[in-house]
Amino acid sequence: MGFGGTIGRSSSDVVHWLSMGAEAKKIFEQALALPDEERAALADALNEVLGVDEEELSPEWKAEISRRIEAAEQGESQILPGAEVEARVRARLVGL
Repeated sequence: MGFGGTIGRSSSDVVHWLSMGAEAKKIFEQALALPDEERAALADALNEVLGVDEEELSPEWKAEISRRIEAAEQGESQILPGAEVEARVRARLVGL
């Protein structure tokens, strides 16, 4: 069923999904099928076009990002491939 099958699972997911037209949903589903690097490049390009800038992040988010990077560099957190994370999330959402 794709991403739309997660409706009702997360309020931010629902808002994003419901605000998309049919064509945007189709493109979104296609983007999810891209390899991680291509999906990240696409997200960066869209953020640039939309004017989303790291400077707009709150100090709290910047601190959290720094904390997570440090934890990863110190070996204190488990790094998983994006595809594995996506598969785990989808599996959990199906179980809800």
